[in-house]
Amino acid sequence: MAFTSSRITWLPRWRDRRQGRRYRTYLLEGNVLVRSQPLLPHLERLPLLVEPDSADMALPLHEALLHTPHIRLVGAPSSGRRLALRQLCLRWAQGEPLPQNGIPLLYQIPAAADPHTKPLDYLCHELASLGFEHDGLVVKRMLAAGMWLLLIEGLDRLEPQARTVWQRWLQQSVIRYPALSIVVADTPTVEPWPMFSDWRLVGWQNHEAQL
Repeated sequence: MAFTSSRITWLPRWRDRRQGRRYRTYLLEGNVLVRSQPLLPHLERLPLLVEPDSADMALPLHEALLHTPHIRLVGAPSSGRRLALRQLCLRWAQGEPLPQNGIPLLYQIPAAADPHTKPLDYLCHELASLGFEHDGLVVKRMLAAGMWLLLIEGLDRLEPQARTVWQRWLQQSVIRYPALSIVVADTPTVEPWPMFSDWRLVGWQNHEAQL
């Protein structure tokens, strides 16, 4: 049975305002731009746009999420996908709201992810490292309420079996947690994902030439 917001009787809250400030500081200090910190001011201002495969409509990623809350951001590894996800994190950390008021959770799946370990367990471990509630049931309630905006990368580096596990979990999460917004960075595939829309970065080559 899917978790829906109408069935939730309680939700975890920030332990105190300091927790929110600590997370914003964590994002602002450059942790979301690993190996790019010297270029942070310039990268932060790049006007990245994305467009869906099905239409000619270029938008910033945060506006694209207003049109579809489940996006597969497809492109080559150097196509700017990682930067687009990090810009969403920085936008929120600087006090600008994201669609559905979600809190961005950027997670890079380990390249050696164990296909026998549930993706939810990996997310719980990540939340624990960030100081958030990480009990499995609590995390499910957070996802059901749309508290997090999941930003997932690393899918294209996984072994086939692990990729299948993560892809299935992400697709099932769209059904299980209707209020949850998800952006997945991935390489193009022949088969589209059910319930996800494929979007691509527009004009990244022009920005790359400026760096």
